[in-house]
Amino acid sequence: MRFLNFFLAGAVLLAVCSCSRPQGLPVVAQTGTPRGQASAKGPAFTPEAALPALSGTVTLWHSWSEGETPVLVQTITEFQSRYPGVQFDVLYVPAENFQTRLESAAAQGKSPTLWFGPAQWGPPLYDAGLLADLSDMVNHDLVQSLNQPAVGSVQYKNALIGLPYTIRGVVLYRNRQLIPEAPATFDGLVALAQSAARGELLGADLERSFMFSGAHLAGIGDKLMDEHGAPAFDNAKGLAWIELLRSFEKAGPTEFLSDRDLELFEAGKAGFIIDGTWNINALSQALDAENLAIDPWPAYREGGLSGYVQSDVLFLSSQTSGSEQAAALKFMEYFLSPPAQFMLTQIDHIPAASAGKVTDTLMLQAIAALAGGTTYPSLPQMAAYAAQMDVALKSVFEGGADPVSALEAAAKGIRAAQAGAQAVSTNPVIIPTP
Repeated sequence: MRFLNFFLAGAVLLAVCSCSRPQGLPVVAQTGTPRGQASAKGPAFTPEAALPALSGTVTLWHSWSEGETPVLVQTITEFQSRYPGVQFDVLYVPAENFQTRLESAAAQGKSPTLWFGPAQWGPPLYDAGLLADLSDMVNHDLVQSLNQPAVGSVQYKNALIGLPYTIRGVVLYRNRQLIPEAPATFDGLVALAQSAARGELLGADLERSFMFSGAHLAGIGDKLMDEHGAPAFDNAKGLAWIELLRSFEKAGPTEFLSDRDLELFEAGKAGFIIDGTWNINALSQALDAENLAIDPWPAYREGGLSGYVQSDVLFLSSQTSGSEQAAALKFMEYFLSPPAQFMLTQIDHIPAASAGKVTDTLMLQAIAALAGGTTYPSLPQMAAYAAQMDVALKSVFEGGADPVSALEAAAKGIRAAQAGAQAVSTNPVIIPTP
């Protein structure tokens, strides 16, 4: 599973002027190993006639690495070629200090206009009054065009608290050499895996820990939590989910928070594994890109398997107004346009919106698979859910516990953790109004 470290160390401070490209920075930096036959550049930029005049300075904070930053610079420069009256102050802030810096700046009325961050930053920042509600600020069609599981991660308390721009998540990988065809159903996956197994070769080695199996619960029609964040899985559907995970054993060995499946797959000894999109590069290098496939989730009974989808988000400060807010909203819209989204694919980010002429086969397969995924809730209580659900699953699969008792115990543990969190008093951040 080898989780990706999304925020790399190293401070970068950029001041981008309103009229020209910053000196000394490359236009686009490409990292990783090229896959498939991706085209050399995105859709051609076509100037629009009679664009509305925009002005003001947008302050933008980020935690992008040095290899990623030139793409941000190019995107800003392309935007400024349309709106030369808009200036940008761009600041790198280490991820581990980001929220503290935001709260400090906001308390002084000096919040940045926009910032990038993972979706899980959103709810606490919105509760603290730092984020604008975009529900009535952005085009509804634009929101509908985005990856919908990612949109789910920024819907909070009937508000739209950000716009997702890249996605990542859990997918079904297949070794084409061992299994040439994709399964349409879970039963089909089991049959293909059993046919491919011989000697040291495994047809499948599927992961059953919560992060990698929890979305199957939604796939078969159940909810992890209700609208109030309380557990909603300790029911007949929850037991059907446990039954599904048990049936993984028909396809081959199973794993629980182990890298054994990934190692076997990289060695060409496993046909199917469930793992994260953050390992696409490593797997394509190990197998050669033409031997690697990311399959759509197969159907199962009245629903289907699924994988959790996480997102990185562009947030708008609640302290912005007037021309600054208008410029920021237009930049957010441009950042989700095909030319800007395509540039993100060149540094191996999976776009949340249409990226135009992407022809990289694995990128397209990842986009399609994640479109059929499940929102990973970006709520603070997910830490309790993940911990308790892993205890429950492990007790069933490795300890022989009764599934009913295990799910009930998990729900009880989550409720206790939520009650404890609500009992902790905190000093709210006082956010000045614009």
